[in-house]
Amino acid sequence: MSEQAIEREFLEQHSIAAFERLFALWLPKLQRFFLVRGCDLATAEDLAQDVLFTAYRHRASLRNHELFRPWLIKVARNALLQDLRRSGRSLTRVSLDYLEQVPAGWIHASTFRVLLADLLQTLSPDEQQIVLLRFVEELEYHEIATALDVPIGTVKWRIHATRAKLVAASEGRRDEPGSIELATDSSR
Repeated sequence: MSEQAIEREFLEQHSIAAFERLFALWLPKLQRFFLVRGCDLATAEDLAQDVLFTAYRHRASLRNHELFRPWLIKVARNALLQDLRRSGRSLTRVSLDYLEQVPAGWIHASTFRVLLADLLQTLSPDEQQIVLLRFVEELEYHEIATALDVPIGTVKWRIHATRAKLVAASEGRRDEPGSIELATDSSR
């Protein structure tokens, strides 16, 4: 069953079995969402479960089923911000230790992660967030706009400005092993 079919089944059928399939699909993704944003494993697990139970309780409030993914990311983002406020921590760095996929053909995967982490450290937390949503979570522009509650034009501008900043930061690193070449995105 495809991801979209699992999500659609959950939104339409209101069964425990549908929720179990959604839970199995989204739990690892949400854990990664929190781990990449600096949460420890126990906190990431707790927050991911809380987000999924929130989705279970409030799924009827989602009018447009096509916006489930950005809605769930928005719930996760709000849960993270609430946890940060409660704990007194701040969102200041990005950890790439928990990214499972490295681009195909990268011989120096660990070098790639170190270089990418270094580049991301040149960004503000808001810029890191937009990069993670676009290029790690692979959300479309309209989904990011929904998740962040900003106009789509703002999302496009932020991605463009952040990409330019990353390109400038990566200029001196092109000859390093595992160097990162940032391509322009023709927008989605």
